[in-house]
Amino acid sequence: MGGYDSVSSTTFYREAVNESPPSVNQGENLYFSEDYETYFIEYVGDFERKVNAINYARVFPINAFFAVLFVKEGRLSELLREFPEITNTERSFPYTLLSLEDSNEAPNLTAISKGNIPLDGSGVVVGIIGKGIDYLNPRFMNEDGSTRIISIWDQSISTGPIPENFFHGTEYTREEINRAIQAQRMGQNPYDIVNHKDENGYSTAIANIIGGRKQNENDSIVSIAPKCEFIVIKLKESRMVNKAHWGLEDYDGLVFDSVDIAASGRYLNQMQQKVNKPLVMFLSIGTNLGAHDGSTLGERYVDFFAQGRTFSVVTSTGNQGGSPICLKLTLSDDELEKEVSINVDENQKNIFFSIYYSIPDKVSIGITSPTGETITRVPIEPINGEEVTVNLGETSIFVHYFLEGRITGTQEFNFVMKNVIGGVWKVKIRKRYSIHGTVNIWMQQKEFSVGSTGLQEFTPYTTLMTPGTSNNIIVASSYDEAENRIMEDSGRGFTADNRIIPAVALSAKNVLSIGLGNKPKVVTGSAVSGAILTGAVALLYQWGIVERNDLSLYAAKIKSYLIQGTLREQGKAYPNEEVGFGVLNIEKMYQGLLMSSTRSSIWNGEEKSPLYISIPWDIYKKLKKA
Repeated sequence: MGGYDSVSSTTFYREAVNESPPSVNQGENLYFSEDYETYFIEYVGDFERKVNAINYARVFPINAFFAVLFVKEGRLSELLREFPEITNTERSFPYTLLSLEDSNEAPNLTAISKGNIPLDGSGVVVGIIGKGIDYLNPRFMNEDGSTRIISIWDQSISTGPIPENFFHGTEYTREEINRAIQAQRMGQNPYDIVNHKDENGYSTAIANIIGGRKQNENDSIVSIAPKCEFIVIKLKESRMVNKAHWGLEDYDGLVFDSVDIAASGRYLNQMQQKVNKPLVMFLSIGTNLGAHDGSTLGERYVDFFAQGRTFSVVTSTGNQGGSPICLKLTLSDDELEKEVSINVDENQKNIFFSIYYSIPDKVSIGITSPTGETITRVPIEPINGEEVTVNLGETSIFVHYFLEGRITGTQEFNFVMKNVIGGVWKVKIRKRYSIHGTVNIWMQQKEFSVGSTGLQEFTPYTTLMTPGTSNNIIVASSYDEAENRIMEDSGRGFTADNRIIPAVALSAKNVLSIGLGNKPKVVTGSAVSGAILTGAVALLYQWGIVERNDLSLYAAKIKSYLIQGTLREQGKAYPNEEVGFGVLNIEKMYQGLLMSSTRSSIWNGEEKSPLYISIPWDIYKKLKKA
């Protein structure tokens, strides 16, 4: 197999600036400190020395463009004024897991179906970012009992060696996992060797859908790529300083930080350089924050990895589509303001939401409480990193302004309201200067909302979760095969800048998988469609890279092959916001691969440089008949 396009990000940075890595101990101390806020930043130039010379911030570059920034609480705007080299800043967003729920209904045994195609994921690595894996399950082993897991990075514990160039967690190698498996067979405690568990079985069920091995010929539990290998990352739960910023200090569900997710992507990229195999990264998490137009820092970081031909990033649209979380407004030339109503449940303690608009537009924001108290204009200027806290009765309102993308020109106001009273809050968006006139609003994801909390007027569209709105990511929406329709809570496209995402739809209801202890269970949720899509991309990598049928499998080419394999209903327009280009059929996708490898023989001319246009096979057949 030929060499890869991707470059080790850490190596690339160190060679570019000729520096040794930052102190791991220093980074670890700052990472766990509650006195420092954590940001994910994009930058230009060499500014590490200058930032680390001041006494209130430290920066740890992770490549030539992105870095983790630690800054003392409340001093970000000061830092941004002093260092214009920082071009994009993201406060650690709160991420939640894609939905995966147990179902009591009969399983849909056709959901994971690929016919008799001879692809099984051999030679391909799947990186799962989520809650770990039951590494003792034989479905993740070879027939000889050895593990198919290359490594596990457990960010939640710090009892063993930390991965090279990282600050925290414990890394377990294939050799250690095999020793733990052998210890279990001898009646010993495997967790004395590899102290890693998937406590609730979430990511174990996902891993099985992607690449669990059948136990025998009569086994009804199947997967898409049963001979792939795995690299598994168990995310550390969010630091309290970050949860408290978003008003989530009392939330008892799982929340994860942007910086840990970014580090996970870098770890997978670093590991790929060692194993020298194509890798599919499945992101089983998402957030409602971000501009949903590709400009958010997390989106741009995903694109950094996914621009290569052997590293793909896959996710689903999430499960926010049926929730009151999104609204798009247009201020026409003769309109001075728009009013948005947010209903807050009596039992809701805190809320947060974001308002996005484009340069060079200027707006001011006013807020009225359910009791009629009003702030006519929030006293904040559009200076990058500027923040202000105002009080409206007993409610504290923190507002943060970001120029989120200096290239794309996205502006953002983040609002965090604490001790919020129940009732209808009015947010007035007043036009000060307008060229575009478009304003997008996203509420916190529904997992953080209580009862009736949400926008009174909302749309089910542009509800796909970040970073599923990245330019190079591959995304599936969630489909109910029994009802032949999109699932009610499936996130919908398109992106805020009108790019076509999702690419395809896949089954996500009543799919047979496994839980802890290898027990069969039926699961439903947006994590399922993303897992099936991950397996399908692994098959494409096997056919294209491992078997050398197409060595140029960049994200756009992968999407093209997926689109060739879609089923579409007559009378419906495609692509559309619900299913993209259609419902993916893996067997049809494979037939398209076979045809793509023989299409060059269709042209029999003698010119040296013929024009070749790639079109789906079913369209070609119609043209040929015509």
